[in-house]
Amino acid sequence: MTRSLVVTSGDFEAPGRTQFVQRALTWASPLCARLSHAGVDVEVAPLPAAETHAIVLRRPGLGPRAGLVLEIDQRAIEAALELPVAAREIEIFRQQLVRASSAERIFWSLAHLPEPFAIAVHGDDAVPLANIDVVALQELLRRAVEESKRLRIGWHLERDVALSLPPDDLTLSEQLEGALAALAVPFALLLREDARPPRARLPLGAKLFRTSLPTLRRASAKRPTVVVGSRVRIASGPFEGKEAVVEELDGKGSARVRLGLLATRLDLTELVSEGRVARAAAPAPATGKRAPRGKRPALGSSHRKR
Repeated sequence: MTRSLVVTSGDFEAPGRTQFVQRALTWASPLCARLSHAGVDVEVAPLPAAETHAIVLRRPGLGPRAGLVLEIDQRAIEAALELPVAAREIEIFRQQLVRASSAERIFWSLAHLPEPFAIAVHGDDAVPLANIDVVALQELLRRAVEESKRLRIGWHLERDVALSLPPDDLTLSEQLEGALAALAVPFALLLREDARPPRARLPLGAKLFRTSLPTLRRASAKRPTVVVGSRVRIASGPFEGKEAVVEELDGKGSARVRLGLLATRLDLTELVSEGRVARAAAPAPATGKRAPRGKRPALGSSHRKR
């Protein structure tokens, strides 16, 4: 179980950010163990960059290459997959998008990231993944390489929003853990052609988290039916064991569920009803343009399996 990472207003100030990094290094250790168990070996370290207050989960011994980043500054906190221009993984990313078989895996992993994840070339405004297709993604990668700028895919959360979560919501710590775990799926796919590949081969990104809660699955036949408004517990994936609220059912065996500020689509087989209906809640704070309801997202529709 990952210990809680409490975020306070002081963590966004310069002196507090240093202390935040030290606490985050301890907080991330169980997550490293979880990812290693799934076949992606990572170590946690401070991100070695000027004026940066961040930690990075990266391949052991490889230095400041591609990694999963948790960063804080005076305005916001961000969980992201970062691809520095010098990292070999950014070129692997470009090559994978050209080949249909690998592009399918990449787009599958990106399409299953929670809302409101976005992508950005350093210095540009972030673009919601819901607005990205294969051509747009290829163009972003081309620009990142040609302009020598890093690329990030992740979740940027403004300070005021991060500090004002409802008391009955998932904690910010739980949401950040889930966000980094979700980003580990595309991260693992980018490592497949590295000199030190993951122990577990990943024909699809979902395989990263298929060792989950069998007891919940076995009990699911005895639990109430999942309906819109149900409180459910997630039986597998980045948010394994967390409670969520069902917002939509698509009639094809999947549901859109809300986890605090994040929302994602999951198969009904991954949900166990808690037998309760959630009370009406205020809309989540705006954190970027959202996709139309039921359309998550438009990433390479020719490759997505629905």
